[in-house]
Amino acid sequence: MFKKYSFWFLAVSFSTSVLASEGCPTQLRTYHFYDRSGQALSCMDQWQAEFFNELGCPLQFLNYNPKITQRESMLQRQNIELLAGLSLSPQRSYKFSVAFAEHQFQFYRLKSAVRWQNIKDWCDETMKQATMIIPEQGYVGEDIEALRNNTACSKMILSSPPGHALALEMLEKNRADLLLSSDLWHRRMPAAKADNYIALPFFKWRDQIRIAFSAAVPDEFIHKVNTQIQKHRAEGKKVCDMDLPSNG
Repeated sequence: MFKKYSFWFLAVSFSTSVLASEGCPTQLRTYHFYDRSGQALSCMDQWQAEFFNELGCPLQFLNYNPKITQRESMLQRQNIELLAGLSLSPQRSYKFSVAFAEHQFQFYRLKSAVRWQNIKDWCDETMKQATMIIPEQGYVGEDIEALRNNTACSKMILSSPPGHALALEMLEKNRADLLLSSDLWHRRMPAAKADNYIALPFFKWRDQIRIAFSAAVPDEFIHKVNTQIQKHRAEGKKVCDMDLPSNG
């Protein structure tokens, strides 16, 4: 009797496992997301794990933390199947999901550095006098791509140091004038500290965040992912503290 029950239990377990993985790629390799310290896993990492578990297609994580350029190279070579958190750009030819979140990039100044409020248009005379801190990697629109390669519209371009604390220190010690950044760090600050930094209106980039897939991932699975993202959006489920996408 026990042997029959054990066999039945194993058969049911196997059937359930097959059903749970139905429609999933054989592998779904990707990387963890870490917080700015580079030590602890972030809210975004928790989201991606839960999202694919809900689909019945758990992720397999590679346990190291390369730069975004290395991650994208691995995706291009099909050494991993997906990368969450990328935006569309002319340079990226991956398969993409619909957008699951959105945030905004702007230039920030110190509250006391009022002269930079006089920047009215891209590449005007005031902008050309500013030393700017800009992320070394990541797509933030064609204007920023051009600015990285041609410094004629600024006094100097500095690469963002690791962590916002160092970038803000550079502003406070007058080593830089403007910081290009997502609004997420600003909204996460205590209100009293956030008041020290002012977003300039002359540049705004709404960054829609998506999941990028390698060419090996079937379109049917990406459709399954999109259906779940759209369901979450319709239910008003935000990813961490990012905004819901306005479209896309």
